[in-house]
Amino acid sequence: MLRLAKEDYAQARKLADRAIAKQAKHPVASYVLAKVRQVIGDDEAAAKLLAEALDRDRPDPRVVRALAAQHVEAEEYDKAAELYDLMAKQQPQSIEWPKALARVYLLSKQDAKLAPVLERLAVADPDDLVLRKKLAQLALKREAWQEARRWATEAIWADVLDAAAHQMLADAAAGLKLPAEVAFQYETLVRIDGKNAELWYKLAEAYVAVDKVDKAREAVAKCLELSADHAAAKQLRDKLPPAK
Repeated sequence: MLRLAKEDYAQARKLADRAIAKQAKHPVASYVLAKVRQVIGDDEAAAKLLAEALDRDRPDPRVVRALAAQHVEAEEYDKAAELYDLMAKQQPQSIEWPKALARVYLLSKQDAKLAPVLERLAVADPDDLVLRKKLAQLALKREAWQEARRWATEAIWADVLDAAAHQMLADAAAGLKLPAEVAFQYETLVRIDGKNAELWYKLAEAYVAVDKVDKAREAVAKCLELSADHAAAKQLRDKLPPAK
């Protein structure tokens, strides 16, 4: 391995050939030979060496990494996922393999398989904002409102000023038919981004839903101040009863 690290490919190949001669399909030797083959552009031979060296009962992580990487490059995502899942079962305490699985499921757009992997990673890292936002996004997509609410809330715990997390929490609350919570989230959002006319319009709608007509009138006025041509805001303003 040291020879390979120093890019002494000829010597690395000699040593690997000796190891293979003593033990067919030697995992480390096969890995070294495969890397040498890749250097000279013979990816097909490299893939064959790695596939032959893979011991599914006792997989060598280097072989799995290299072989799975080839599958990802070839967009053979199911094959790559199978290898990463194999290692995840062999090394359940390692987060390397769930991370690799998550990347494969992201690339292949397999949301149903992605969510449980991300959840495992999120449990392992309680401060990871990005994971929680992605989990909330996935839950919203399948209309799992309570789950979306949970992950959006945890995202806000990680960063109280993250506007996207507050928006997702507002969407989850709307799905759960919690109008007061929706209004609270839009109140927070306009404090974060007070120049966003659409947020003021959404806040006005939320106030209407909780019978806060005066506040709705103020919010829609602010929306039109920022965007005079906002058609929906004009319609809402005209529907609201006049101030007493």
